[in-house]
Amino acid sequence: MRTALLALKKLSRISAFFALLGVNLIYCLVVFADDFVPESEDDVTFSANVLTLDGDNTGGDIELKFGQALSESLQWDSSNARFSLSDNLNLGGNQLYNTRLENAVSPAVACDGTQVGRMYFNTTDLNSYVCNGTQYNPLENTLGSTVEFPAVQARRTTAYTLTTTFTDITLDTTDVENSPTIIDHDNTVRDRILINETGLYQVIYSFTPGATATATHQAFGRVRLNDTTVINGSGSQNKNYQGEFSTTSSSFIVSLNSGDFLSLQLSRDAAADSTQGDVFFSILKIEGVKGDKGDIGLTGAAGANGINGTNGADGDITWEGPWVAQNYLVNQAVEFNGSSYVCILNTVSNEDPTNPTYWELLAAKGADAPGGAGSGTDAETFILDQDDTGGDVSLQFGAALNEFLTWDNTNGRFSLSDDLRLGGNLEHSGNTLTLDADNAGAGANTSIVSEQGTDLNGEIRYNATSNQWELSNNNGAFGKMTTVYGTEFNLFQSTAVSTQNTTTFQNKINDTTTALPVGIYKIDISYNWNYDSATSGFLGRFLFDGVNLAAAYNNEMHRQEPKDTAGAFGGTGTDQKYGFSTTYYVNVTTPGTKTVQLQWAAAAGGINSSIWNANVEIIRVE
Repeated sequence: MRTALLALKKLSRISAFFALLGVNLIYCLVVFADDFVPESEDDVTFSANVLTLDGDNTGGDIELKFGQALSESLQWDSSNARFSLSDNLNLGGNQLYNTRLENAVSPAVACDGTQVGRMYFNTTDLNSYVCNGTQYNPLENTLGSTVEFPAVQARRTTAYTLTTTFTDITLDTTDVENSPTIIDHDNTVRDRILINETGLYQVIYSFTPGATATATHQAFGRVRLNDTTVINGSGSQNKNYQGEFSTTSSSFIVSLNSGDFLSLQLSRDAAADSTQGDVFFSILKIEGVKGDKGDIGLTGAAGANGINGTNGADGDITWEGPWVAQNYLVNQAVEFNGSSYVCILNTVSNEDPTNPTYWELLAAKGADAPGGAGSGTDAETFILDQDDTGGDVSLQFGAALNEFLTWDNTNGRFSLSDDLRLGGNLEHSGNTLTLDADNAGAGANTSIVSEQGTDLNGEIRYNATSNQWELSNNNGAFGKMTTVYGTEFNLFQSTAVSTQNTTTFQNKINDTTTALPVGIYKIDISYNWNYDSATSGFLGRFLFDGVNLAAAYNNEMHRQEPKDTAGAFGGTGTDQKYGFSTTYYVNVTTPGTKTVQLQWAAAAGGINSSIWNANVEIIRVE
């Protein structure tokens, strides 16, 4: 009724204007308070706040069309039992409730520039994917569930005779090369590892020299950049005595640019020397994980009200009749689709009266009389609850189908009574997509589910108990989303002095890891040792899950004899104290717990061989 009074008020202004011209206007206002049924359309009814399509339940698809020629519609898809929109949906910054991704063996539409942001859940590999304009990428990576660091590990598997001049070491085998577009082993110049992306890198190398001379000898290692510059901190020195083997390893961090390359160089002193076993050269790009977006800052204080402007001059309305595509001036009025509009800004093209920048509504078209509407409407807006009686307002699809599009007046949002399938993209103008915004499930888990039909569902959920995000695996179990590098940490230590005098290897550390998933692991080993003889040596080896990792070196990770045997530290028979450390990379292909054994022995029976401060550290790197 209020709308009708406003319309009458505006019409009275127009009538007064035409009265000055000697023209009288006759108009009427028709208001329908009761239910109506359009003529010849028994299956379309309007009752109170509900418009029902397919009131006679003939079945099949039910469609609400927007414009005769526009070809845009909201349809109830009876075959798939869901709603379909013919174009994009703009929620206007409001929230989307109870949604799931499309389930498919493969994407229904190929990924290109028109499909950026499109998502689906793959029912075969149980991963969610999003289109970046070129290809579909797993959604789990974008959520930070795993991070794979670009890395290369190359090695030389044949012995190399050291010279007194630093020489580049040719690497004949590539063990790891997971991101060649970022870092790769040169296939032509095999001593080089190429850097294809600027960033921070960790460099690791190890080698085992062994001399044929009986006197003291030394071997040296370093890393050179672009065949010109030796990198600070990359140098290492190995000092051996009387022909024994000793492994030297070095690790450092360096900032590199795209286009750089690194080479490992070795040399020796005057004594003849050559490498024993493999020479390892590894480079790892260190990448941080992007953190969560910070909270929105506090709203600032409201500014002072501005000075009121001067009142504008009263204008006069000029009636121009039906709107046509031409230029209009301020205060010219037209009729468009049964309603009247006045121009508020000079038009310069074909801006029709639906453009609020140039036009203001004077009087809206009234409701059609019974029998005058047919099965549709020529107006761009169809109003439910015209008299503003309030409460929930619903658009019903089928009398017995009982499917609704409802304005939920209590919660201030729209609700669909069934699933919604979008024919176009889902656009959301706000900064936050909220699950359980009404807090109905306080203290309960909140999930985003990709439906799997008869198979297991793919699910991302927030665990309300542990306060962390979790991903479901293909067994239906949940695990927290974490990065890979540095996980699965295991540390084994034995600090006491242990002494034996046999050639049989005994355990210094004998333990079992936690259950390890499939992946690549870094194993760091270190200990102190001495040996009560200067004519034979201390022996050390390491077994991972029963496999001797020094199999390529006569099953000996460490063989070394001391300089002298004076003293009697800790009951070992000598005051000599030496240190040893090395690193292995192991590819675990079968998940589960693994045995860890650090063992030592004497090279000759009856001589004390001692070990203490033993450490074995295991972390996952890929």
